[in-house]
Amino acid sequence: MAKQKFLDNTTLKLISEKVSEKTKEALKESAELLVNEAKSRCPVDSGRLRDSIHAVKRKGGVKYQVVADAKDDQGRYYGRIVEYSPKINRPFMYPAMDSLREQIKDKLINAVRDGLKR
Repeated sequence: MAKQKFLDNTTLKLISEKVSEKTKEALKESAELLVNEAKSRCPVDSGRLRDSIHAVKRKGGVKYQVVADAKDDQGRYYGRIVEYSPKINRPFMYPAMDSLREQIKDKLINAVRDGLKR
């Protein structure tokens, strides 16, 4: 019977760090893709809403939030109104995410695989 080969703690730590690094890179790239897609789908009047779409890095790069944080003349955030209001009915963030869901999922899977390679 063949002898099993086990990984030592140092090797496991290096693999973990590499997977983390690759995954963070993929998350950043995915957030940028989502920002660009949301901007391309955003309804434009003055352009303030489209121009306000950006990614916010959270938890050291293991989480990103894509936001549209433009304010109207009264200081109210109106991206949510455009996205969710039945009167306006011009969603752009959710359709952007839906269109990229598989591409982002594949990007993350590939990042983990790349990180596991020796």
